[in-house]
Amino acid sequence: MERTRKHRVIEIIILLLMVLFLVELVQTAGNSGVFSAQSRLYYIKNKIMSTMVDALSPNLMYPMAETAQGVDDLIIREFPVLAYMKKNGENTPVVENEGTYELILKGEANDENFVDEEGKVVIVSEQNEEGQKEPTQVPKEHTEISLNGTKVQELNWEFLKDEEYIKKNYYTIDRTTYVQAGEIDGEKFMQKDFTIKAGPEAPQILIFHTHSQESFVDSVPGDSSTTIVGVGAYLAELLREKYNFNVIHNTKTYDLVDGNIDRNKAYSLAEPDIKEILKANPTIEVILDIHRDAMNESTHLVTDVGGKPTARFMFFNGMSRTTTLGEVGYLPNPYREDNMAFAFQMQMKGEEYYPGLTRRIYLKGYRYNLHLLPKTMLVEVGAQNNTLQEEKNAMEPLAHMLFMVLKGE
Repeated sequence: MERTRKHRVIEIIILLLMVLFLVELVQTAGNSGVFSAQSRLYYIKNKIMSTMVDALSPNLMYPMAETAQGVDDLIIREFPVLAYMKKNGENTPVVENEGTYELILKGEANDENFVDEEGKVVIVSEQNEEGQKEPTQVPKEHTEISLNGTKVQELNWEFLKDEEYIKKNYYTIDRTTYVQAGEIDGEKFMQKDFTIKAGPEAPQILIFHTHSQESFVDSVPGDSSTTIVGVGAYLAELLREKYNFNVIHNTKTYDLVDGNIDRNKAYSLAEPDIKEILKANPTIEVILDIHRDAMNESTHLVTDVGGKPTARFMFFNGMSRTTTLGEVGYLPNPYREDNMAFAFQMQMKGEEYYPGLTRRIYLKGYRYNLHLLPKTMLVEVGAQNNTLQEEKNAMEPLAHMLFMVLKGE
């Protein structure tokens, strides 16, 4: 009788898992355009694994038990080793697999985007940055854009209702990342209020560089003013002097270990410092992590703005969600929607005032320290084959776009 009852419970569990599998399969298949075929399989696999853990958890199964011990005892009797694990793990917090976490950090550090000017993914390793080439498209001719602060074109905002149109025209979604249906909501994004009060009294904006060693074709070795740090310094200067913001520029290095470039833990090293700055300056509302991209030498991310050769740039969102892992629970981002809306409003200002200057917003599966404030943004400005002046020229329209979004103009 006891064996029969146990078997029935196990059969019920298996049946529930099969039903959940079919439900997930139907729901996922119905979300056409949201997942690729491979992404759907990964998602289903991850969902089934998490469902099994939930189903076999003593806490969640407790209501199904006929006695105080219920299914908890049933499973332990079937698998005695679990009794030892339970005894020795009762007061031990659950932690993620350290090997997996290290891979996440490495991926976060070294694989944050790498797409060409058309939004097509181009994988470029550190060796590729030193001269090896990957196939890519030939860059288009430069586009002339005015830099007098006037609107170049009026947008027909009806497109905000069409998520597929927005994804196709304004986003590049990395193949390792999935986006849920309805998550890219243009109308909702544009309704969010990101205005802040400017003034010299207290800091409102923090600029830093997770990868401070990123350099350009004419950077001078050992001179940080000719690297991405110098580009950030010019952005801070513009925001202070032209737009009256109080800006902190953190120039600390996070990607140099024993004199060698090592980005594997740059994001995790930067996080505590940024938190300390925020704690010491609670008036800060905006965080900007300024990078440069890594491209093929045959691709030059540049356009003409007001007669100046200007590096094209790209806004970047970390989703804390991948096709293989699902929600990356130990890298949560409670501000994901705000981050996305902030980047989208900046993109729209670019479309109105500087069409062709911004690349598509890039969505990637990790977090990239975008969880620290709602108005946090990672910007990829140009690439390793841009000149320092092209990079600095890009800070002028970027500062103007930021001013318009933060002032609600």
